[in-house]
Amino acid sequence: RALDELHTELVSTTPEPTPVVVVWESVARPTSPEELLGRLVRGLAEALERAGIVARLPPEVAELLDTAHRRTFAPYTLADLEHDVVALLAGLAAGARAETTPARKWFRRSGAEPWTGRIVMVLDDIAELTVDGPGMASFENLLRALRTVLTTTAAHVVVVAGVDVLDAARRNQTPGGTVVSAVFGRQIYLDSLPRGAATELLRGVVLAPGPELETLAEHLEYRSRGIPRLLLNELDALVEWHPDGPHVVVDPARAISIAFHAALERRVGPLWAQSRPRGPLPHHVDIDRRRSATYLVVGWALDRRGTTFTASDLVADRVTGGQRRELAPDDECVGLLRELATVGILAAREPGSSRAAFVGTPGPTETVYRLARSVAEALGRTGPAPRELGRVGEGRYVLLEELGRGTLGRTYRAHDTFTTRDVAITLLDLREQHDDRARERFRNGADLARRLGHPLLAPSLGTLDDDGGRLGLVSQFVPGLPLDELLERGPLAPPVAVDLTLGLLDLLHHLHGAGVVRLDLTPSHVVITPDGRPVLVGLGPAHRVDAGPPAGMVLGTPLYLSPEALAGRAVDIRSDLYSLGLILVEMLTAQPARHGSAATIIARATTRSVDLGTLPCSPELRTVIETLLDPDPDGRFADPAELVEALATVPERV
Repeated sequence: RALDELHTELVSTTPEPTPVVVVWESVARPTSPEELLGRLVRGLAEALERAGIVARLPPEVAELLDTAHRRTFAPYTLADLEHDVVALLAGLAAGARAETTPARKWFRRSGAEPWTGRIVMVLDDIAELTVDGPGMASFENLLRALRTVLTTTAAHVVVVAGVDVLDAARRNQTPGGTVVSAVFGRQIYLDSLPRGAATELLRGVVLAPGPELETLAEHLEYRSRGIPRLLLNELDALVEWHPDGPHVVVDPARAISIAFHAALERRVGPLWAQSRPRGPLPHHVDIDRRRSATYLVVGWALDRRGTTFTASDLVADRVTGGQRRELAPDDECVGLLRELATVGILAAREPGSSRAAFVGTPGPTETVYRLARSVAEALGRTGPAPRELGRVGEGRYVLLEELGRGTLGRTYRAHDTFTTRDVAITLLDLREQHDDRARERFRNGADLARRLGHPLLAPSLGTLDDDGGRLGLVSQFVPGLPLDELLERGPLAPPVAVDLTLGLLDLLHHLHGAGVVRLDLTPSHVVITPDGRPVLVGLGPAHRVDAGPPAGMVLGTPLYLSPEALAGRAVDIRSDLYSLGLILVEMLTAQPARHGSAATIIARATTRSVDLGTLPCSPELRTVIETLLDPDPDGRFADPAELVEALATVPERV
């Protein structure tokens, strides 16, 4: 088909009636170089004769053709025949390049116009020859013996082979490399389809375009990645044949998937289309490599729905062969993660973020990514069920989704194969597995959670200690919406915010009676159940008042820690009341009460009060909040009961 298209194009653009002469030979079985070269010469002579071209050749070229043809029927050496063939092809090519100026026509002998076409020699069925080692050796012997003929610029040589020959050609393209790479060493790159090719295709085949055409084209662009074969396959998957002909049919379920891919393409397409490849002289292959790397990273991120990840995770997957490393260097793929965050496909928590929980003094860490909530929700409607993230507890618990990262480790939603119910499992981070102090903190936290019980505290169901030493805490999974996700939709009505605060105060009163403090109380740790109750789903670094961490150690999430906790000093229940005050402000405004990096918040905590600005609440409630957020613990409410009493008199409660 490609040769037919070439012939049609040349016929319409040149005066030569026979612009292409094709010599086609099958090399499906072992063949000697002498036999193959003889077949090519005979095939060329016959093709030129059939096309009536021999009579149009210059006398010296016609003589070369006759000599080479006759030599194939008599004993000959490979060197002699090779010399004849190279000279013949050069003569044919010289005739094709000859200019037909009026002066040359004046002195030319009368007769037919000289032939000005091209020779194309096709060696077909190589894949059948190279199926085994001896066959590949035979093919390499042909290349070695006929290298001069195959690499001549006087004719086009097309080798139809399999991926084994392609791989051999791509390897060792250096001096001293294999004969395969030497013959095919000059790379001829076929560009990917330009952006917009799917739109052109649909305009050509869809007779009744509608408003859905653009969305369908964007879907095809995303799925095909610029590869013609994939573009046609994706369109073919939507075609159904009816009595009146083929139709593009999109059912409701597939329409959701198409809309999702189209939305991704609108964000992803510009990332590669508008970027400049690296290097001073970029080639089309560099643009296509950037394009492929972009879609590869997007696909990798989509596969991690339900979990967080870092650039190191991406690099590790590429190191172990999970991703194609030749597409782009690691640092470029890491940069693509940042760009995906800028276009809203990923959510990023930057190093030093005040929302990141830590143990000790915060230092430089990696950016933590996860799918943006809107993308994850759309993917959940269109894609398959979340992939299994792993199994713990000797295979009993199947990890399904990461719920968050905290001071103790990562918390997952998991499925208990024994009870067939979902649970929440907090696993100590792998980097902490060999830290005796971290393991002790984890065990103490798990023991504390097991001993405490309250309707607004997710019950502990047990602990894990796998053979590999992986520690885990199993808790009841609380269905509902995390408070931080609820606040993304906007602020809560003041009465609702006060009611939720009173519920959490009831829990704090219970924990205060048990001598437990330092909860790392944050909106992400509070789940609002379908019946409106605020349930705390993790105790974090909570401990008994008489068993705190060493002086100077900071535990928790800086954005919600009290000044004394940020300073590494001893804390009591008033520290947790301060954290609750910050959450109350966020419920009223849908914005954190503090701003800045972790280092900034720590530096300002002991010297500046929280700027409350204009709160959408009564003066009485504002006064309560100001007391809650006093930098000096002695200026705050002494215990939860005192705060409950103060809230009982605010207009929002009455």
